[in-house]
Amino acid sequence: HFTSEYCGNCPKGYDAIYQFTESNSNVIWVSHHSGFRNDEYTITESSSVVSINGVSGAPTCAINRAAMSFQLEDGSSQASTAEVPNFMPTYLPWLTTELAKTTFASVNIVEHSFDAATRKLTITVSGDVRNSNYSFIKLSVCLTESGMMGKQMDYGKEDEKWEQYRHVHVPRVFLTAAMGDKLSLTDGKYTKTFTATLNEAWNVDNMSVVAYITGTSDKPVLNAATTPIIEETNGADHFIPKGIDNTSTGIEGISSDVDTPCKYFHNGRLQIRVGDTVYDVIGRIAK
Repeated sequence: HFTSEYCGNCPKGYDAIYQFTESNSNVIWVSHHSGFRNDEYTITESSSVVSINGVSGAPTCAINRAAMSFQLEDGSSQASTAEVPNFMPTYLPWLTTELAKTTFASVNIVEHSFDAATRKLTITVSGDVRNSNYSFIKLSVCLTESGMMGKQMDYGKEDEKWEQYRHVHVPRVFLTAAMGDKLSLTDGKYTKTFTATLNEAWNVDNMSVVAYITGTSDKPVLNAATTPIIEETNGADHFIPKGIDNTSTGIEGISSDVDTPCKYFHNGRLQIRVGDTVYDVIGRIAK
């Protein structure tokens, strides 16, 4: 996802992607503040991601580094998620096809630990490659943060901007090169460990590890995994992009009533707790 605080159509893009990811727990969302105009959340590595995806504006979205093209009434097209009412019927078959593709490689975040005193994070990623045609594999690892309150242009709002808007899934740092580090395979398997000291300004409770692998040409993404740095984050409204009108009340929608549905992430998957029962995003009781 490519966005910017200065992009007036980007709140619609946020809404469209949120609609899709809410019902697809196997989609890992990374929101690069690049491709339109840099802002306070832009990092250098995002420019390389913009280039490989051919992004020239925002809001733009790609899945597995395959750009989506939206067909306009005049017959032209743009890789944009701005038209929210048309997003689901237009893109859903294409997205479903992309997600159903068989992969020949795995990526697993097998271990991670965080020392709150030193803010040192240690991550181990491993997996295997089951196709000898892809002996050249790259691994990318980044840390994302959600729930940061910042400004946001919004052409759908009367005064065209939010003073407080909740930004989500923003990459804070890459632990590899932007396009990934080449992996050394042993009998088709790999393991790599990373360490990082987290910036004091980052809220670790709202952060996740994202790891993904690509082939020789840096696209498509072959497989990916994610996990929160802190294993369970309850009441995770910070994962929902949203403008906040009354900044004095803080995050809206928090309740101590046990019968009120509570959203949270467990092992990287969105779940909903109602009373003592936990459901997944399509209403099944979570195991």
